[in-house]
Amino acid sequence: MRLIFTVLEAHDLPKLHSFRPTNPYVEVECCGVTARSSPVKNSRSPKWLDAQFHFDISSPEDLLIVAIMDKCMGTDKVLGQITVSVQSVCQQTKKQGSSRLRLKDSGPASILIVQAKLLEKTLPDCSSPSALKPTTPVSSSSNLTSPLPHVGSGSAMAPDPEPEPDGEFEHRASSPPAPVGIRRGFSMCSNQVLGTLETLGAELNELEAEVAALEPSDRDDIGKLFGTIEKLLLTRIDAVATSDLSTGQQQARTERKMLVVRAQKLLDRLSELRGLGA
Repeated sequence: MRLIFTVLEAHDLPKLHSFRPTNPYVEVECCGVTARSSPVKNSRSPKWLDAQFHFDISSPEDLLIVAIMDKCMGTDKVLGQITVSVQSVCQQTKKQGSSRLRLKDSGPASILIVQAKLLEKTLPDCSSPSALKPTTPVSSSSNLTSPLPHVGSGSAMAPDPEPEPDGEFEHRASSPPAPVGIRRGFSMCSNQVLGTLETLGAELNELEAEVAALEPSDRDDIGKLFGTIEKLLLTRIDAVATSDLSTGQQQARTERKMLVVRAQKLLDRLSELRGLGA
């Protein structure tokens, strides 16, 4: 299962030093993996734009260890921390839209507002031929849209292909090209997953062009694109499962990782533009 854990904001963090500002950042540990956000400068009630973390977990009962740290010149200090189960945070998020956590080792009123969501990383049903679709549209007039007759069923065979120019028919008969969107040597499921990743990559190409054209003053467009890209990352890219692929697994993992990096770079750029326009 894939856990998406987001720390939205904190309130009333303690001030550890009277002579310097508080610069809090988030540090989360889950299933042996630790991740951090960037610090928010000079704030005891920070709101983070990059505190979204992805973890592969084995059970909803796995634990999250969340710490709010103060970025210092020397050793960073703990502003507050809490240990909570994935299940409890997901349940509160589902019921209330977010979960409010009271920090320990912190101020008396210090709280953390978070969200958590579990994604079941499942593969499409590959038992049905309809699970494998071309990655590019097929014209409605094409014979590819017509069902192929089942050999031995007594139905008529498909019509003969158009005559080929001299020298081409023999070559194609010995090595027929793969249909659009299908990669030779890969299973049906692998082709489905790789086709999905290809489609997502094309969508990111368009989003990258839109983000590149933005100015800090385009606040509405920045907000809309941030939501669109975040939804694409959380509900579609992260939902692509590769662990059960029998062929093409490494290629699919590499392509998905590249898409995650591209999407995160776009979110970082939009956060930067939002800050410049503030």
